[in-house]
Amino acid sequence: MKKITFILILILLPTSLIFSQSTISDVDGNTYRIANFGSQTWMIDNLKTTKFNDGTPLIEGKKKNWKYFYGVQSDVGQYAYYDFDIANDSIGAFYRFPMFLKGNNQIKNICPTGWKIPSAEDWKYLISVLGNTPESFNLFATGVATNDDFAPSYFIEQTFSTVWWSSTQNKKDKLKATVFAYIFKGQHKTEKIVELKGRYVFSGYCVRCIKE
Repeated sequence: MKKITFILILILLPTSLIFSQSTISDVDGNTYRIANFGSQTWMIDNLKTTKFNDGTPLIEGKKKNWKYFYGVQSDVGQYAYYDFDIANDSIGAFYRFPMFLKGNNQIKNICPTGWKIPSAEDWKYLISVLGNTPESFNLFATGVATNDDFAPSYFIEQTFSTVWWSSTQNKKDKLKATVFAYIFKGQHKTEKIVELKGRYVFSGYCVRCIKE
């Protein structure tokens, strides 16, 4: 069973932000650190639940079903670990967007009770609070899970980027949504978390939940 090692990028920061003593648990019993940023409270670890918060299982992504799964129904969701291997769950899971779109008549939520997928406006407020210290959001590279054949095993950019979902859909095309990313190196390196609009919902990105 193949396993990949991810390097966590650590920068000296106030311990109240990076090593928060406050935690929240999901329906699977996974525990996540949380921290306050201005008036918001965020998870500072990536979600890795395998169920909606009502206990309904998500469909586990595997190589044989990842490309062809287009779960646009509000009661269907899919997740995958890097390389489709649970041994890589330390970085969180990759989720496909339609499972938590309000525009799809959402009735289920993958975040713990009392928490939600952040909107684009939630992300913009966070970015303004972080200012020139985005590292306090506990940044590390995860890459993305694509559904394109050109990517070996469907995973790309594992060493230099991380992308998270927002709950904000494209107004004209419901198969597209806004995501937020941080690029650690290369020609597209960013100094802050940046907004990326018009990303197709069939890709797999990470999730950080925000308290409602």
